[in-house]
Parts: sequence; C-alpha cells; structure tokens
Amino acid sequence: MLRSSSPAMKPFEQPMTWEQLGVMKQEAAAHMTVAGTVSKTFINLAFACTGALVAWSLMSRGILPQGLSIPIGLGLIAVSWIGSMIINSKPETARFIGPVLSMGSGAWAAFISFAIAIAVGAKLAQNPGVLGASGTLTTAEAIRLGSGLIFQAMLLTFGVVGAIALATGTGVLRIGGTAAKVITGITGGIMFVYLAGWILRIFGIGVPFIHGYGMIGIGFSLFVVVVASLNVAMVFSSVLDGVEKKLPKHFEWVAGHAIIATVIWLYIEIVILLYKLFASRE
Repeated sequence: MLRSSSPAMKPFEQPMTWEQLGVMKQEAAAHMTVAGTVSKTFINLAFACTGALVAWSLMSRGILPQGLSIPIGLGLIAVSWIGSMIINSKPETARFIGPVLSMGSGAWAAFISFAIAIAVGAKLAQNPGVLGASGTLTTAEAIRLGSGLIFQAMLLTFGVVGAIALATGTGVLRIGGTAAKVITGITGGIMFVYLAGWILRIFGIGVPFIHGYGMIGIGFSLFVVVVASLNVAMVFSSVLDGVEKKLPKHFEWVAGHAIIATVIWLYIEIVILLYKLFASRE
C-alpha cells in the first residue's frame, strides 16, 4: 500500500469502518464550533430584537409610561446579573436562560433609545434651525427626527462589531491572559460608577461631570465605548479559544448570549455618546 507524509492521506492508508466514522462524527458534533456559535448568536439576537420591538411599541403608544422605564430597566439589569451568575455556574442552562436574558437586554436598549429619541426631539422642537427647518415641529415629528440618531448608533455598532469580528477572525486581534483581566477589572469599575450614579439619582443627587455634555462627559463616554468594544473583542477571542479547546456543545449558547449582551452594551454606549455630542452643540 502507498504511504504518504500528508496527514490528510492517513485515513486512506488505514481505512476506517462505518462505525468508526460514526463515532468521529458524534465526537465532532459534541464540540463547540464557530458555525454553531453563530447560529446560537442569531437566535439570541432574534429574542433581543423581539424584546426591543415590544418595549418600543409599548412606550410609543403610551401603554407604558416613560417614568417607569428606569425602574423597569434597573429590574432587567438585576435579572440579567442573576441570570448571568446562574449561567456561569451552570453553563448548560444558557440554552434556556440566555434567550430570555437577551430579550430583556433588547428591551433595556429600547427604553434608553426611546428616551434619547424624545430628548433629541424636544431639543429639535425648541430649535428647529439645527436641521434647517423654518417652522415649528410637532412632538411626533420631533421624535421621528430624533430617531435618526438611533439609526446612526445602530449603523456604527454594526460597523464596529464587523471590524472587530474581522480582526479577531483573521488573528490580528486576540485578547486573553493579562489583557483580559485588565479589561474585566476596568469594566467592573465602570459598572460600579454607573450603579453609584443610579443610586445617587434616586436620592436626587446628580453626577454632573461624567453624565454631562461637556468635554469630561464626552471623554468618559468615548472611553466607555472603547472598553465596550474591547469586551466584544474579548468575547470573540473566547469563542475561538473555546473552539480550539473543544469545549462542550452547550458553550455555544453561553457564547451566543455573551456576544449579544456585549454588543447591546456597546450600542447603548454609542447612542449615549452621540446624544452627548448632539447636546454639546447647543
């Protein structure tokens, strides 16, 4: 029999039985793959879009008062944190919990987007000259125009995520080890600042600098956008590491939920940054 040094030819030197081929196929199917992760990500994305559409519809029709958006949003964040803890301890539950959490994340993004659209619309109604309009704008028209900023944020998010996916897939960008720990620490610090700000706001105390429209506020939002982008890159890198390590199949659901969660966070930070840039023009 002919011998070859090519690994691809080894099976032909020692042909396997159908039973052996079936075992190999089952073992391959039991491992995490990039294609499987992509499919699970789109499933989570569908749930996130559903949550966003439902929340936006309830807000736009006045069924859900705008004043309840923040309390509901904080509740969704708490549920997301608890759900993420459960997934971290029992990854196999991501198949069921992940889509539900993605739906909540989509709703939270819609609440923030709607509030910003109204804020932009209100400013445009007071100063229609910003868009070159000569007459007054109705509230509905102002909100519709304010939604243009939301569309811009979506395009920017898709652009940034696409660039990160390309860089990660080609091996140009891989985040792990010490870099991942540093990014995780910085992210935790940002979340603590946000939590402290929300708690202070409940007692009527604002944080004027980082949440303002001045250079400090814009600089802070830009910094957070960069950190959120690095988190997206870190999740993509973790997916490739998981595929290389042949993690169990259910980790595709874990990765799919993590990707959607980080991408939605990136979108929220981008839309906040755009609003601060818009507000700073006045």
